[in-house]
Amino acid sequence: MRLTLQPVRKAKLDMLPLMDCMFLLLVFFIYALLSMVMHQGVPVSLPNAASAIVNQETYTSITITKNGDYYLNKEWVSIGVLTQHLEALKTNETDPNIYINADKQAQHGWVVSLLDICRTLNLNKISFETSGEIDDNIPQN
Repeated sequence: MRLTLQPVRKAKLDMLPLMDCMFLLLVFFIYALLSMVMHQGVPVSLPNAASAIVNQETYTSITITKNGDYYLNKEWVSIGVLTQHLEALKTNETDPNIYINADKQAQHGWVVSLLDICRTLNLNKISFETSGEIDDNIPQN
């Protein structure tokens, strides 16, 4: 009786599962990095806007809480100290980005006074932070 021996197969390394795992790790890394970079202000209840755009440049975040407290990049400041910081920022940078992060229950006058301070200091790049959802409580007339 004659037996036929099958040739020994060489082991292969399949790269597709390894590449899938690497891309999955890359996606999680990018998502974690973006979620850490975006939040520079104090957490408040933001008003909603359907046309919200996320800007990833370095910026100065000014938060107004519903109690009227002012925060400059998560640090509590009085309105006088905030003005001094904005003056120093204007002298250090040519055209700094200012993001106003006001609670939707904050008084309108507080936001207007902050805008007035920015205008008197000739700060032109001012934006409002909003959540990207549509608010159903606003009348659509």
